[in-house]
Amino acid sequence: DRSFVRHGMDLGADDYITKPFSRSELLKSIESRLARSKKSVAVKTDDQLLAAKRQLTSMVAHELRTPLISMTMIHELISKKLDDLSGDEMRDLLKMMQSGNQRMQHLVEQMVMFTQLNTNVIDKNTVEKYGKALDIQLVIKNAITQGRSFAYRNQDGTIKRLQNKPYAVVKALIKPLSFALAELIANALIFSPENSSVIIQERIVDNRCLHLNIVDS
Repeated sequence: DRSFVRHGMDLGADDYITKPFSRSELLKSIESRLARSKKSVAVKTDDQLLAAKRQLTSMVAHELRTPLISMTMIHELISKKLDDLSGDEMRDLLKMMQSGNQRMQHLVEQMVMFTQLNTNVIDKNTVEKYGKALDIQLVIKNAITQGRSFAYRNQDGTIKRLQNKPYAVVKALIKPLSFALAELIANALIFSPENSSVIIQERIVDNRCLHLNIVDS
């Protein structure tokens, strides 16, 4: 009766079918519920993606404005004080402009990577089709160099590597993999305290899985 139906729903049931019921009625009920669940998941995923895009847009706008404002101010200063600036002062200002330019280039690379991942230009199938056997040591070496250039603080911080085997090969796309590791290394450098070390742990498991841990002290 109605009270049993309500009790079943209160316990978490998605549907309630009274006896006797046919096989077709049961399948129809299941299919209907799966369709509703699929729609609900799709809506939730779309909402999450929209929220992520809005957050990314806000972050990109902020990150773009910061170096742009800095470079614009430096350009105006050089234009107005060109005859009064010493060689050392000019070099310092140009270095600051170069730093702002590097931040913008990094941001553009992040946006390109995000777009490629979001549109499935880079996914498991892409790696399977176009990936190559890479020496992980070479990948990590490239990632460390790139990560230091990404870090706006503590670029020369100590990075230590711990590994249980000196050689390992992975199938991957070298540029996206190096970039992803570089982002983690840069983040670890930025948030590591002074005189501490960033640890990169490389561990081979069962001769088939490579575990990488990047830890800031």
